Amino acid sequence: MRKLAWLAALAAALWSGYWYAGARGIERGLALWLEARRAEGWQAEATGIGTTGFPFAFETTVTGIALADPETGLGWEAPEFRFGAPSHAPTRAHAVWPQTQRLLTPRERIDITAGEMRAALGLVPGPDLVLDTSEVTLSDVVLSSSAGWKAALASGSLATARTDADPLAYEIRFVARDVVPARFVLLALDPTGRLPGEIAEMDLDLRAGFDAPWDRHAVETRRPQPVRLDLHRLKLLWGAMQIEAAGSVTVDADGLPEGSITLRAVNWREMLGIAAGAGWIPAELVPGIEEGLSLLARLSGNPRTIDAPLSFRNGMVAIGPVPLGPAPVLKIR
Repeated sequence: MRKLAWLAALAAALWSGYWYAGARGIERGLALWLEARRAEGWQAEATGIGTTGFPFAFETTVTGIALADPETGLGWEAPEFRFGAPSHAPTRAHAVWPQTQRLLTPRERIDITAGEMRAALGLVPGPDLVLDTSEVTLSDVVLSSSAGWKAALASGSLATARTDADPLAYEIRFVARDVVPARFVLLALDPTGRLPGEIAEMDLDLRAGFDAPWDRHAVETRRPQPVRLDLHRLKLLWGAMQIEAAGSVTVDADGLPEGSITLRAVNWREMLGIAAGAGWIPAELVPGIEEGLSLLARLSGNPRTIDAPLSFRNGMVAIGPVPLGPAPVLKIR
């Protein structure tokens, strides 16, 4: 019994030493990271860094955070940020954002409030902290900009998982309900007010390949850029409109997609009217496009629905044989 007691005491002492060294290592490592960012010209401040949770977890709270990258002009401020992990599995991390925080861009300041904003992260062991898996949960999120706009989301989730076949690719699933876009977005998308101010459902399931790993360097230096998107499923329910899509595109160095996505659009005439009202399509082209889309709808078997490929080539996008205009640029700032 005495030997068992000594072994238990020794194990407790060793574990206490491990936990204390780990906690101090987290605090010191974060302080050094902030110092390195300041040396690169960033604003990188925190009024306090502390770790609790002994003996089963490392729970770190950072207070008074202010980060700003001079290269991109992006910044973030928050009264506190909490993250942690079980002490026996430090790469299975979690993070909790505060109910109020602020995002800074070169053009505006965006105040963010949330009922819940938390994430669970699986990181690859090593100094680079490569993201392996993640799951973000959102509820009652409101964005208020100094430019005068507001946007909101009732609930949402984002899950990612690095693929076994390609370490630079991730399976990504995003689901959101009751999304209220900013007024300037609504005016740009629907200036005639045909659609309700709330998107009922957004559902995105895709595999995205990037040109670099998502790790700590993605924050410190350059964001990885997409090189291929395999869209398993996209579903959007907005008023009378319903859009579903699936397909694959590659993305070149300029962010231009090349490939084809099969599109299913219900109430396509409503969409065409919205696009024409927003000025995306010149008025003189609308009759010809409508005639071409009518033919596609008849071929689909339902005059209200279009089933056709959305093609991206040479910087342009077309649906079936009908050209729509310039393709979107897919770049992460």
